[in-house]
Amino acid sequence: KVTKKWLADHNVPIFPHPPISPDVSAIEPVWHILKTHLRDYQPPPSTESQLRDVPLDIWGKITCDEINPFIERTSFFTRAFVTELAVHCGF
Repeated sequence: KVTKKWLADHNVPIFPHPPISPDVSAIEPVWHILKTHLRDYQPPPSTESQLRDVPLDIWGKITCDEINPFIERTSFFTRAFVTELAVHCGF
C-alpha cells in the first residue's frame, strides 16, 4: 500500500498485470529448496557473515538435477497457457 501511494503521489504509471502463478515460475520451487536446505543446515548460521555466506554456499550446491524438473514443468505450463490464450483469442 505504501509503495502504491508513493507511485501515485509521484505520478509514476504502473502497468496492471495479473499475479504470476508459481506454475509458470521455475524460481519459486528453487527458493523452497534453498529454504529447506537452510533450515536443515547444522549448526544454524548465527553471525552476520554466516547469514550471508551459508545461503550462498547452499545455492552453489543445488544441482541441475534438482532444478531441471521445475524448468520442464514451467515450460509445460507456459506452452499450455499460450495455447489456451491463442484459442481464447481466436488464433
